[in-house]
Order: sequence, then structure tokens, then C-alpha cells
Amino acid sequence: MSSAEGPKFAQAATEMTERLKALGPNPAKASAAKAAQAAIAKE
Repeated sequence: MSSAEGPKFAQAATEMTERLKALGPNPAKASAAKAAQAAIAKE
């Protein structure tokens, strides 16, 4: 996209944001957080 295509970029960014929100949280991140909490609990 060129700099003259601002509205096109805004539309693409909006569509991507909607898709990401529909997917929800990253399950890998949740697994990593649980593993970190388990490691801390063992200390």
C-alpha cells in the first residue's frame, strides 16, 4: 500500500483487529503462564 491509500490501510487494520478479537486469547500464552505459576509454587 502506498501512502495515498490511507483509507485502504485503515480498513485492513480494522478487519485484522476484528479477526484477532474473534480468535480470543493466545492459548500458548496461557499455558506458559500456568507453567510459570507452577514453577513459582514449587519454590
